Order: sequence, then structure tokens, then C-alpha cells
Amino acid sequence: MATTNTLGTTTFGSKAEMIAMAMQGHEFRVEIGSDLYASLQNLQTIGDNICAQSLFHISKASYSTFQSDAYWWFLNVCTTGQVQMTRYYVGSHSFISTNNVQYDIKWFARCVGLFKYYYMHC
Repeated sequence: MATTNTLGTTTFGSKAEMIAMAMQGHEFRVEIGSDLYASLQNLQTIGDNICAQSLFHISKASYSTFQSDAYWWFLNVCTTGQVQMTRYYVGSHSFISTNNVQYDIKWFARCVGLFKYYYMHC
């Protein structure tokens, strides 16, 4: 596990170790803020940072109820602390909005072939 703050500063763990794990093909998940957990796809290294996509989330009114005007949302998450979210309505596929917000992010890596999330050491 590693954590980065809203300025992209590593507050626990190592970005270099995360990059090494990403290059080896390990799986990543994140906790954004304190209430959003997501799996990541398409990890890319940009200098000494990682950015990744988290695709195909759908909005809900509550835990067990969808919104009447539901929308897809897609995330781009970076170790710089920046999270970009883009939204499109389900069905009409029309664009709603994009926003960029800085977050504290916890990064979790799972070593390929293992069934438990570990701290960054495989």
C-alpha cells in the first residue's frame, strides 16, 4: 500500500515501488477520499507518477436504487492527487460534465496470481 496526498506527495510507501509493480503487471485498486473504492485499468507511468483509468461506474440514488436519470462515470486517477471524473447519461450517451479534483488517495497492489492484497512487497 502507498498513500499520496492532494499535492501528490507520498505520505506512506513509495511511488518508485508502485511503478515497478505496475511495470510487472500487478493489479491496483484505490481508495479515493474516504468512501470510494475502485479497481484500476490501463496504468501508465508519467515521469515519477502513475495515472490509471477506472471505468464503467453507474450512478445510484442509494445502495439498492438506481437514479431515474442514471449516468455512467469514468475516472482518471493519478499519484499527483488529481482525479478527473467524466459523466455521460445512460441510454442517450450524452455528455454531462467533467471535473478535476485533488484527493488523498490510498493505492493498493495485488501481486499477480495471489488472492490477497498485500503491502507493496510481493
